[in-house]
Amino acid sequence: MEADYRVRTEIKHSLEANFVTNQTPSSAARVAFQISFCYLIGFGAKSDNDKCHLWLKRSNCQSHELETEKEAVRPQSKRIRERFMANSVDLTNEYRTFGVNKLLEACKECQREYSDMSRAFGEHHFVPLRLCAIIANMLEGLGKYAESMTLRKRIRDQRERIDDGDYLDYIQSQLEVAVSHNNLGELMESQCLVGKVMEQLERTIVAQNPMSQFLLKFASTYSKVIQNTEYKKQLKQFIALNKSSLGPEHPGTLNLVGCFASVLMFEERWAEAKELVMQVIETEKRVLGAEHPYTLNNMATLATIFRQQGQWKEAEEQAVQVRQMRESIFGQEHPDTVLSMAELALIYRSQGRLTEAGGLLAQVTEILKRIVGEQHPDTLTSMAELASTYKRQGRWKEAEVLEMQVLQVRKCVLGEDHSHTLGIMNNLAATYNEQGRWKEAEELVMQVIEMGKRVFGQEHPYYWSIMDNLAWTYRGQGRWKEAEEMEVQVMKQKKRVLGAEHPDTLLSMDNLSSTYHQQRRLKEAQELTMQAVETRKRVHGNEHPDTMTSMNNLASTYLKQRRCKEAEELFGQVLERRRRVLGPEHPHTLASMHNVASAYEEQGRLKEAQEVQMQVVEKLKRLYGNEHLDTITSMDGLASIYSKLGKWTEAKELWMEVMETRKRVHGNEHPDTLTCMDSLASICSQLGQWTEAEELEMQVLEARKRVHENEHPKILTSTNNHASIDKNLGRWQEAEELLKQVLEKKKRQSIHIP
Repeated sequence: MEADYRVRTEIKHSLEANFVTNQTPSSAARVAFQISFCYLIGFGAKSDNDKCHLWLKRSNCQSHELETEKEAVRPQSKRIRERFMANSVDLTNEYRTFGVNKLLEACKECQREYSDMSRAFGEHHFVPLRLCAIIANMLEGLGKYAESMTLRKRIRDQRERIDDGDYLDYIQSQLEVAVSHNNLGELMESQCLVGKVMEQLERTIVAQNPMSQFLLKFASTYSKVIQNTEYKKQLKQFIALNKSSLGPEHPGTLNLVGCFASVLMFEERWAEAKELVMQVIETEKRVLGAEHPYTLNNMATLATIFRQQGQWKEAEEQAVQVRQMRESIFGQEHPDTVLSMAELALIYRSQGRLTEAGGLLAQVTEILKRIVGEQHPDTLTSMAELASTYKRQGRWKEAEVLEMQVLQVRKCVLGEDHSHTLGIMNNLAATYNEQGRWKEAEELVMQVIEMGKRVFGQEHPYYWSIMDNLAWTYRGQGRWKEAEEMEVQVMKQKKRVLGAEHPDTLLSMDNLSSTYHQQRRLKEAQELTMQAVETRKRVHGNEHPDTMTSMNNLASTYLKQRRCKEAEELFGQVLERRRRVLGPEHPHTLASMHNVASAYEEQGRLKEAQEVQMQVVEKLKRLYGNEHLDTITSMDGLASIYSKLGKWTEAKELWMEVMETRKRVHGNEHPDTLTCMDSLASICSQLGQWTEAEELEMQVLEARKRVHENEHPKILTSTNNHASIDKNLGRWQEAEELLKQVLEKKKRQSIHIP
């Protein structure tokens, strides 16, 4: 029953054709009996008693002989089933290749077969059970996770009654139920069930088993399970068992090795994972061939590892090769081909090639809408990735629209408590943060946190990412103490669960360091950042992108401490490495040039700063256009240099351009828009244009009062600036009153006003 339902239909048609052309009466009678049996059980056609009896009459057989034939239908031997599973085709993906309608048609026909064969054999017979499992897989492929779960639970319960809970088929059915829990966002239930399954596997598994495929799937899915040392120990035992009984080059052995590589990938032990995957690929090319699906899957995995290691040239070469091979073998719209396109888009995005990444992800989204439908989880994931790309381009509104669409569909299809729904809510909150819409972001994140506690538990990576988002919201509102408390809590949990050297732990150290930095607690920020730099150098090497980011953060701290020479030297090292590793026009390389210009500026080497910053502005305009976030930031930096050079008119013109662009791209009340207006007001003051300066500063102050709490540091800064303008206009009493307000609030909060 594993074959395509169309094969069964064709077999039945062939039997009927054979009967017509058969010249031997005895042979024709045997064919007629087989056709009668097909109509009895619903094999290749709808069950039909009248046709069954008609063909039975032509066969000269009796009804009891049909019953005897039914009794003869027995499960295949374990050895045959294992060999079949090792070479079986993923029917769901095959149907889906031809569009969602073909998958729906196949699902409907299999449901008809299940109904007929359940009546013929009984629900507990292996034939309807196997059909039920196929239908569950199809429903999963259609994104109908709840219906799939219902069927899988039914299969598990029936197999438990049949097999007393210790048979391999029962273990398989438990794993499939765990998949459904995961699909429904019920991660804790899924992880608990997989833990039980691993214990059962240890007791019942044999060397020649079909479970390696399932283990491979699960290794990359269940975080708490694969962090479990006992699980990894069991997996190593399975690998050793398969090597000794099946051989090191058997597909089952290679799948288990790939499974262990997935464990290493989850732990972000990329170098070890890469070594294992490369060994598997080399063997699979020799044993199975370069175009075998298993080989291509592992080549795609290798591309992902290269991307995560920052080896983007190697990642791109590998991903392009896999995409071309899959497109040649399966066609452009096969799910595996589309998956390759999506991976290539992520590599482009990592390289800063945002236009190419966005174009490819848009193409992937349209293909998925066509072949699996607009509400399928894969389509929604592609839309979410496209939104993330828009955000990197500073296209906040377009990103927000996409994320809102994904959120509405996921709420409707998956439910509000599903992990994917919570994930897109968290992404949307981050989009609000990027736009300075702190109150909306906080309200949304608080909802996600409450639901996340139930869905993930408080020591799950997804829950930590939500907490990080809330800390970002607090930082944006100047609520440093609350942000710090949250970041310290998350960092401690990550150290305990993941270890002190895990990349996620180091990211938390970076976030906490940033909070210290904003509070001018520069010594604490420096100590934390230095730990991150040393750890990343030891774990990832000097030229890994994350190492260079930590070095860049440390240099920024030096600059704030007025240790300008040390900052310049470190910025220079990062720039040189980024040019070599990432290329001269990668966004991170250009950001490093901007940082070097900032170091020159702080040392008063304004001509050098201007020269470097003008190069950055020119390159960013050419690469990304005038309205890209990086372009706007670099123009802002150049205007600052003009201001210090006394080029007031040039500075004002540039800041006017930046302000108008920020208003258009980010909105009138975005923090960066208001900061730019502050700078422009300062230039107007330098030019003696007091009325214009006052008008700008009043707009900034009123906007900040609407966005922030009354004693937010930015409001105090604006109030201080307004007092300065009043003083220059001879309004001494008004200026004195404003300065008193600022001083009183500073005393209460003991904060630094920049």
